[in-house]
Amino acid sequence: MHPSLAAVLLLNSGLSMAEQATAPDLSTFIDEVVVAFEISTGTAVRVIEGNEVTFSKNTGMANIAEGLKVDDETLFYIASATKPFTALAALRLHDKGRLDLDRSLAAYFPEIEFDASLNAESITVRHLLTHTSGIESDGMVLATAYSGIHTPEILAGILAEATASEDAPLGTFSYGNEGYNIFSMIIDRELGEPWQSVLDKEVFEPLGMTRTSAQMSDAAENEWTVALPYSFLSPTPDQPLYLEKQNNTLHAAGGMIATADDLARMIIVQLNAGRFGDQSTVKAQLIDYSQQMLATGESSYDRFARHGYGFGWVMGSLGDDPLIHHFGGFVGTHAHLSFMPAHNVGVVILNNEDILASCTTGLIAAYAYADAKDDQEQMLSLYQEMKKTAEAVPQLRQRVVQQAEQLNARPWLLTLPKSSYAGTYSHPLYGDMVVSVSADDTIHLALGNLRGTAAAFTEQDALRVELIPGRGQLVFFNVESGAVKALRYDGQHFERKL
Repeated sequence: MHPSLAAVLLLNSGLSMAEQATAPDLSTFIDEVVVAFEISTGTAVRVIEGNEVTFSKNTGMANIAEGLKVDDETLFYIASATKPFTALAALRLHDKGRLDLDRSLAAYFPEIEFDASLNAESITVRHLLTHTSGIESDGMVLATAYSGIHTPEILAGILAEATASEDAPLGTFSYGNEGYNIFSMIIDRELGEPWQSVLDKEVFEPLGMTRTSAQMSDAAENEWTVALPYSFLSPTPDQPLYLEKQNNTLHAAGGMIATADDLARMIIVQLNAGRFGDQSTVKAQLIDYSQQMLATGESSYDRFARHGYGFGWVMGSLGDDPLIHHFGGFVGTHAHLSFMPAHNVGVVILNNEDILASCTTGLIAAYAYADAKDDQEQMLSLYQEMKKTAEAVPQLRQRVVQQAEQLNARPWLLTLPKSSYAGTYSHPLYGDMVVSVSADDTIHLALGNLRGTAAAFTEQDALRVELIPGRGQLVFFNVESGAVKALRYDGQHFERKL
């Protein structure tokens, strides 16, 4: 996710904000955003007031090549906006006595000899789901969100290697995916059913979310359209990114596909103490608890201030108004769920693009709230900001192209012929990294669901690769006595076996 994109674009525009204009209505504003930023990808917007959706708009393409437009039935991957749903399921399980949120990590995993620094006897599920566990495990994120290489046994092995955070020890808020991933492991072993089924039973079904799933295979089986992922940073921004989500990379910290209308149901339930229409779907006290500040930590994302975390929700503000929210970002997607309890209004915005969307979504959400409050002055200010920011987009695109040219111009510093680096490199927990060299002397790498083409780097026997689109990562080879023995990727050692 790119929280400073709007600021960067506005700074680079070098333009005055003094121009005057009449603020358009919300629908027209969204249309002008699409034109000004030259957006061809899809966006779905819903505004909720009280117990109903009062504004609904879909724009752009779910699939550009096929000319498939976003409509009410289009599903989007929502990434970390999954967390409020997982947390709500946890509260319902605890309330029913099926899981104990106050039981320790050590008690749930008695067979694991945890690093002593973790103090696993004191870490509870509440810590896991409020990002206060003090656990660091980048390997778990790699396996569950990216490579897809994991089994219960592998995840237990990764958990056994987890360490305590030096910067954010137990009880200190530090946002991440690890806690939710570990919670899903607890569900699987304690309830004897996958976390995906638990979300179905405890959240999706009670809320009437009939076009929502934590399994990509459900979309294929039901012939649902899922918006393809795109990125402004891609060399070919109108072509989908290769890294589409699969069942093995949907996880409890970021593992849902849903329509905007289904997600609006969650916002309605949050605004109405668990009620949807005349039905009580979730106990009011559980909704109330989830919206309490349980961990503090000041930060910001774009124009949204963040003061801490509830149980699955970020406790923040927009201007002077408290704003409870959760966003989600992954390659090719950006999701926004938020609500203002004081004004009884909420917003859902879904995109199948990850860079411009992080900027335009903030503008649209802020405009929607200003519109709901009939704050014409704020609407006018946002409208002017949007115009100025959009004018800087071509400059950003030019910088992206220039950076790619600079990277491609680097000389190779390999001490052996490229073919010498080809082979399979293995890690007992993270799987096999396969390095190959094609007929045109291009180096390719693959790790589970991940794949990428290598470029030169500035250190000897090292290369740069984007296994994750838009994220350059380094691979270092260990060369001894004229032979490649191993490689290091993402801090992990892979031993050559072939």
